Formats: sequence, C-alpha cells, structure tokens
Amino acid sequence: EGQDGGSGDAGPSDCSVASQKQFVFDEMQTKYLWWDQMPEVELADFEDAEDLARGLRYTELDRWTRVKNKSIANAWTMEGKFIGYGFSTRRDAQDEVRVSLVDANSPASAVGLFRGYKIVSINGISKEELDESGGWGAAYGPSEPGISADFVFEDLGGQQFSATLTRDWIDSVSVPVHRVFDRPGGPVGYLLFTKFVADAREELDAAFDSFAAEGVRHLIIDLRYNGGGTLSMARHLNNLAAGARATGEISYQLSHNEFLAEEKDRVYYFEDLSNSLDPLHVVFITTGTTQSASETVINGIIPHTVVDIVGSTTAGKPVGTKNYEFCEKLLSPISFRMNNSEGNADYYEGFDPSCPADDDLESQLGDADEGMLAAALAVIDGSGCP
Repeated sequence: EGQDGGSGDAGPSDCSVASQKQFVFDEMQTKYLWWDQMPEVELADFEDAEDLARGLRYTELDRWTRVKNKSIANAWTMEGKFIGYGFSTRRDAQDEVRVSLVDANSPASAVGLFRGYKIVSINGISKEELDESGGWGAAYGPSEPGISADFVFEDLGGQQFSATLTRDWIDSVSVPVHRVFDRPGGPVGYLLFTKFVADAREELDAAFDSFAAEGVRHLIIDLRYNGGGTLSMARHLNNLAAGARATGEISYQLSHNEFLAEEKDRVYYFEDLSNSLDPLHVVFITTGTTQSASETVINGIIPHTVVDIVGSTTAGKPVGTKNYEFCEKLLSPISFRMNNSEGNADYYEGFDPSCPADDDLESQLGDADEGMLAAALAVIDGSGCP
C-alpha cells in the first residue's frame, strides 16, 4: 500500500449514502495529491462512496485511491491477518496455473499444498473452461470466512488429488524463508519478504540477527510477491539492510500537496541498529507484483551501495496513501510522493531488472537452484547474469 499513518477530519454527521459521498468528495479536495487534476463530477451519478472514490481518480497516474472496509484493512495492516484459502498462484511459461506461495497455518497448508502444484479444476470446472469463460473469480467465491470451494490439484510428480478448502482468517508470515549461503565471495544473506505489516518487525529482526552474526556483506532481498504495506516497516527494513552503511543519510522523504505540505512533509534517515548491515552489494528479486513500500526500499537503498535487480519490472508506485475514517470504512486517497536521497520519485514505469529472470515455479523458494535466486547468486558471485 505505501501507507503512512491515519488521521483525518470528523466523519459525516450520519452514514446515509449521500453523506458518505459528500464526505469523500470534501476530503479529496484537500487530502488528494492530485486535487487539482480531479474530474468534475455530479455526486448523484455515483452509486456509493466506493464508486465515487474511483470516479475522482486522476486517471493518468492513479490506480489506487479507493474506499476500504475498516476492520479488514486494519486487521491486515496492524496484525497481518487476512481472509483466504492460504495460497497464491502464478502462470508458468506453459500457461499452467501453479501454486506460487502457501501460507503457513492456513487451510491450504493443512491439506499438504506446496509451491509448484497445478490447479486442475475448481468446483468441477476445468482450468481450460475457467480460462475460456473468465470465471476464476466466481469459482474462488467471495472473500468471506466460511466460503468453500472444491479443488483438484496436480502435484510435482503428476499425481492428482482433491481437496475442499474453506476461507478463514489467516495469520500471515512475513519472512517465510531466510538463510545464509556460503559463496566464494563470503556469506550471502537471503530473505523472502512478503508483507510490510506492523507485526513483521520480529521476523525481520530474527533474519538480520542471523545475517549480522555471520558477517553478511552481500544481501539478497526477495520481494517478488510483496505488494507493499506500512512505510514504518519499509523504514525498518532499510535500517536493517543498510543502516550501518548509510547512518544519517536520507532513507526516504514524503512530499504532499500544498494543503498538507507544511504539516506532513517529512524526511526519514537511516539508523544504525544493533543488527544493521554494512552491505557491499544488495540484490533485489522483483516481479510486476513488487510495488509501493517494496519500491520505496529499493529506491531508498540505491544511492548508498551497489544494487542489482533480478527478475522482472516492478509495478511502479512511487506514491502512497493516508487513511481517513468514516462509517466503518476508510477513504485511502493517494496523498504523497516518496522520494529518495537523490530526489527520485518518478518511477511510475517501475524499476527494470539489470538481470531478467523468470519465477521458477517448479522449485521451492529459498532453493539455490530456483531460477530467480540462482540468477541473484550468480550476480553476487560476479559471474554475470545467467
């Protein structure tokens, strides 16, 4: 998300649809980064506050301003909790739909699902039929606890099996993999980081405790599935990854519109923590899912050490949101840009890889032979991009 705190004016006097729409319209006049680029609208033309928030976007740059459910959003941001089956998917080079990530302690992990397994069918509808009809969303069902679906999966050995999964609240794990590789140039620290949520701090600290203890100077940060989150965790990751090298230098800075600039514009600096690294080389693993707070980390570290990007081009979100509460909802308008120490906040096209590599969905994450990680290790070793 690239979220920075939450505040705002008092909400509407009542929660009628008309009052909610008026609240959203009024807040956007002063809180929205592109307040002077909003289209002229008639409030009566919009069904509800959610519809209006989308309708007020500066469409040339904004894909993100929206109204969210407060309880679901806060559960995710503050506690890392979300509703789901507990697995994510990606398409491989043969257009098969494969499991890319399985969440620990989830319905998916309970039935033995692993990365690389193919989806054969959902509720008796084959993968091919779902592709043809565009019915994937309907097949998975609403994102609500208690919603079930019948899946047929194929494992890495080609064996099919059936499983009924039921959506539930899941406690996410933000650092499912971290390890140190013994390489010719010295120890290389690797971590897979999936979510910038408030309770990720303990997991990040544990990973960097081990890196610092082993004298890691070369670091691989795998953000291939990380769509962002709180900027406080981006700042913490920056401090861990480069705090001993860039102490006192700018980590990132926030730039708001003319109404908020004097009160809200801030500069954040690298801090040297007890487990901070002094990296000679940082490699980021990225995909088109990598965005927002993930890109803030990349952008923040680039000026301070040797940086390479392995994978594919990031999503391109150099802006972030603030939350304004009303009627058990949150208005989340784009409210600020995120600059690095060189003033760069113009990566709407994303960060391109210096070493293109594909997500190797048939290998496990953290395996040195997995395609993206193997490429990152080769870059670290100095043997070039495979």
